[in-house]
Amino acid sequence: MSQAGARLPRVDSKIERALNAHLVQHHGVVTAREARRLGMTPAEIRARVARGRWQRLHAGVYVPVGTPLSPATHLTAAVAGAGPSAVASHASAAWLWDLVAKAPARPCVTVPYPADADLHGVDIHRRRGPGRRPRQRQGIAVTDVVQTLVDLAASGLAVGTLDDLTDKAIARRQVQARDLARAVALLAGRGRPGPAAIRAVCERRGLAEPPHPSVLESQVLRLLKAWGYAPIGMERQVCGGRYRIDFLLAPGLVLEVDGFAYHSSPRARAADLHRRNRIRAEGFYIIESDWLTVTCEPQRLRAEIESALALKAVG
Repeated sequence: MSQAGARLPRVDSKIERALNAHLVQHHGVVTAREARRLGMTPAEIRARVARGRWQRLHAGVYVPVGTPLSPATHLTAAVAGAGPSAVASHASAAWLWDLVAKAPARPCVTVPYPADADLHGVDIHRRRGPGRRPRQRQGIAVTDVVQTLVDLAASGLAVGTLDDLTDKAIARRQVQARDLARAVALLAGRGRPGPAAIRAVCERRGLAEPPHPSVLESQVLRLLKAWGYAPIGMERQVCGGRYRIDFLLAPGLVLEVDGFAYHSSPRARAADLHRRNRIRAEGFYIIESDWLTVTCEPQRLRAEIESALALKAVG
């Protein structure tokens, strides 16, 4: 009797239930190693393939025939087929984290260099050096959101798209702004374009660590002098000495420059808001700016100062 016509070895019902539970949790995918761990013998695995019960997607990676081959199924199979250290990455990771609506046409998987993985229909990336700790998403090992953004940046993703994905991740609280900036700094290195590109995204949004306050004040002072303004005071005590202001541009006109654009703690922001309300109550007009504006859009700050001075002159 041919192998195809051989009787299918009987599998214990307990093993069958465990296999079915595994398939539900892994998008219909099972590897030969996983099947053996569940209690199946190599002969039982070969018989299911030979009888057309299981379809081979990659070496040692199977789905039961009739399983809908969804993007999640193909990605699970690709990660399983690429080896135990493989993770979903790049566009596939962005899809798993809901940063993009559609899965890529070809699953994207990263393996540690110099691992040898060559899977049909799969984009394989090799990472030199340690990456960030992978996570689980929909039962699939995947790069975390920070690493995903860095990988996409390194792959040459358009700046506008990278900006959008970063904004979406922060808005959904999938990453903390300060943690993103710090993680990017740790990942930065010679010949690694991804961290540099994400760093630029952070700086455009005021998410990177700001300069030391003294450095920031020096930058502002240089700008003011270049524009022909000479502050009549810096670090002035007001409100009976209870509060301190950054710059007194003219009598009653204050310039305050925040070290962080919008990611300081809620408690710190609340305290700063209260302080500025009290200063306003004393009759001061406050121009508020941040280090991002000072660094990237100084002309906006100049226009706001000119408008405030004009209003003060009219008043």
